[in-house]
Amino acid sequence: MLHHPLAPVLDRIEPEQTYTTADLSELLDMSTGSIRALTHSGWLPGSKVQPHARGGRRFVWTGQALLEAAEISELPALDHDRYHPSTLWRLGCGCHTCLAWHNTTSRKTRRRRAEQALPADLRAKLLRQIRAGTSVKDASLALGTTHHAVYGLARTNDTFARELDDAAQTLCAAPADSRCGTAAGYSNLQCRATHCRRAHAPTT
Repeated sequence: MLHHPLAPVLDRIEPEQTYTTADLSELLDMSTGSIRALTHSGWLPGSKVQPHARGGRRFVWTGQALLEAAEISELPALDHDRYHPSTLWRLGCGCHTCLAWHNTTSRKTRRRRAEQALPADLRAKLLRQIRAGTSVKDASLALGTTHHAVYGLARTNDTFARELDDAAQTLCAAPADSRCGTAAGYSNLQCRATHCRRAHAPTT
């Protein structure tokens, strides 16, 4: 169900203040193009047209007009051929197209944050410590991160996953034990080398 984009920010709107398209873009975390589209579609009534300082015209609203706009009981329909899924999703549309956009964007955001949390220089230090025999957990803690973050990045970064697997070969706890390289090696020998970890959780 679509909801008015102003509803979550009503407490930040001052009735006597004047708001421009740029102000609404920042307030609603939408592009100025989306704000203009909503204006032309009737979602933001009550605007006035003023000359722009750099020429042309611009839409402006009083805070009171925005508060009244948020009370529209029947919101105008939005055309999926005209509006970007980002705009429609933020307005509450959960159709297949908008949901797919949201899921894809969320994955990209999580991957970007994971990359930023473990930049290349930090990954290189981590791999050096693991090759020297330090466990992934201890090496992660020593560098101010967690092994969960390390393995999380490995799930989305194929190059780092291969490097981590190669480095973790050195963590073999009992290479002469027949259980090494099996799930029992992970559970009973507490081996965290790559072959035991894969035997313990082959799908990850």
